[in-house]
Amino acid sequence: MSTEKATGLAAIASDIVGSLFSPLFWVIAIVSFFLFFYASRLGSKGLRILLFWTPTLSLSTFGVLVAAFVVFAIFHFRHQ
Repeated sequence: MSTEKATGLAAIASDIVGSLFSPLFWVIAIVSFFLFFYASRLGSKGLRILLFWTPTLSLSTFGVLVAAFVVFAIFHFRHQ
């Protein structure tokens, strides 16, 4: 992919696919999984809310916003 020229969403998509094969991505994903897993099993309700539900809802909201932006961009630029 590095020898090809890509513009717009193709450039972003190639960066995302490239990062999926990065060892750093997988280390962060595995560590995050275990942190969220153990935080969800905490006995204290306050710590469980602070360490599990707050990051979970924040990341989910961010993901939905990114997806909505991509859909908006696709429809907006398709009709111009």
